[in-house]
Formats: sequence, C-alpha cells, structure tokens
Amino acid sequence: MSSTTIIRIVLNRREELVSWVREFGQTVMDFWANWVVEPTRKVIGTIRHDESSEVSILSKRSLEGDRASLERMVVDFAIANPDGPVLNASQIADIRSKVREGDLTTVLKAYEKDIQNPVKGAIMGNLVSALLIQIQKTKVDVEVAMSGIDSILKSQELLFGFIGLTPGVLVTIGVYRWLSGMFSSRKGVQQWAREGQLLLILRYATQTPRNCSPTLYLHTEYAGLNCAFG
Repeated sequence: MSSTTIIRIVLNRREELVSWVREFGQTVMDFWANWVVEPTRKVIGTIRHDESSEVSILSKRSLEGDRASLERMVVDFAIANPDGPVLNASQIADIRSKVREGDLTTVLKAYEKDIQNPVKGAIMGNLVSALLIQIQKTKVDVEVAMSGIDSILKSQELLFGFIGLTPGVLVTIGVYRWLSGMFSSRKGVQQWAREGQLLLILRYATQTPRNCSPTLYLHTEYAGLNCAFG
C-alpha cells in the first residue's frame, strides 16, 4: 500500500518534484559560486593587491576633485572680492595652501560682514556665494572623514575577506561531514552484521555434539539434528 501510494504521489506531482530538484540544484550551485568561489577569489585578489577587489566606500578621485573645486571657488571669490589691493601670485598661492589646510578666512570675513544684514547681503552682497562655498567645504570635510574610514577598511581588507569566506566554508564542511558520517554509519552497520553472522557460524562450528551417532552428525545439517550440543 505504501509503495503504491508513493508511486501515485510521484506521478501526480512529477513536474513539481522535477522543478524542486532543479531549483535545489541551482541553489546549491549559487551557494557554491557566491559564498565559496567568489569570496576565495576576493581573498586571493587582496593578497595580490588587485585593485578591483579592494574594499572602498569612496571613489578614488572624488576627494581630489571636490578639494580642487573648493580651492578654485575660494580663489575666485578672493580675487573678485579682495580685502585691499589686487591679489598677486604669492597671495593667491598662500590662499590655496590655506584652503588645503581647511582655512577659509577670506570667505568667512565676507560671510560675517554680510550676515549682519542678511537681506541686503543676499541681494547685493556675497552671502549666497559664501554659503555655497561653505557647503562645498562641508562636503570636503565629510569626504575626508570617509577617506579615513576607507583607509581603515583597506588595512583590514584581508580580515574582511576571510570573514566573508567563513560561512560558506563552514556550511560546506558541515555538509561533507554529515554525508561522510551517514555513509560511514551504513558501512559500520553492514560490518556489524557480517561480524554477527561470522560469530554465529563460529559458535555453531565450535559446539561439540552429544548423543548423536557419527554417521548422523556427518550426513545431517546442524539445523536438522535432534541432539544436544555441549
């Protein structure tokens, strides 16, 4: 009855079973590719200093581009609004070096002057330009902080690679040990059965028949003897 029921279920749900087996195989293949092969490739790339495998939360040229843009904005603002005579080349170079260090004194002086009368400063002054330059400065500061975090991540990149590889390796080892244990247990059961059969054979072979004639003992199987064994 159980065999007939199993066959009927298999025939009625054959497409579902085939689809389940196909999806299970695809899941196993994706797990092996995404959690074992790909992390292993990333670890090898990290060891070889492959640029495509580097951990990064900031693009390589983002900070340099924003910092150069901030320098140009501050220099143009200082040239357009000089605090005294026209700026010469040495003064412009000094402003550039101060901007690289985060000093926006030229812009902040104009901002402090225009903020006293915001409406007039926004319409006739340089309040809007000063605010936009400060927004750019904030963006650069955020990218500098992210660059520091990025450096920390790159210094621990190999550790992160092994952390990403660990789950796949542990699952693979666990499945392998479970399968090997299952097959070894079956072999152990079969070996135990053979040992039991051999023990029974040796027990019957070592028994001494009593109250039996030699002819009967020689020409009769043990199971058919009507005599006592010692």
